[in-house]
Amino acid sequence: WVAGVALVGLTGQLCLLRFGDGLARLSYDLPFLYSNQSVPDELVMVYVDARIKSQLGQPTDEPLDRRFYTLLLEKLTRDNARLVLFDILFDYPHPEASVDAGFAEAIRKQGWVVLTGDYTTQVQGNIMTSGPMPPVPVLTQAAAGWGLAKVSPDSDLAVRILDSGNE
Repeated sequence: WVAGVALVGLTGQLCLLRFGDGLARLSYDLPFLYSNQSVPDELVMVYVDARIKSQLGQPTDEPLDRRFYTLLLEKLTRDNARLVLFDILFDYPHPEASVDAGFAEAIRKQGWVVLTGDYTTQVQGNIMTSGPMPPVPVLTQAAAGWGLAKVSPDSDLAVRILDSGNE
């Protein structure tokens, strides 16, 4: 058991060195190399990029109009989606309150929609505060829940640690 304790201590010390970063990443990646799990066939990811926005007649350098998310959610509900996760920040109200109200209604009808929030840092006077910033209230109240979308990629741009939002 002494050898085991020494090995753990040595490994910990190596992780503190410059090349230890790669060793730490390997410790996260290694279990997945031997995993036989694949992505389930019923999992669908909808990706909205500049090309899609252009096809919808939307500006490519601005967020997609929330009306389209309402239409998408209504379609997913008709197709019996069991869970819908929006990895998009809805952190400001739509200029037309009726658009948010319609989206909130679609969220309620679906029943299993999870939204994302952000973790923000603000300076007020001489005080710096930080904390979670949920989606706009009308959407948060309609959703099954929400979580933080903050990720901290490693030097190779892989995300290995889930960020709890505590800085």
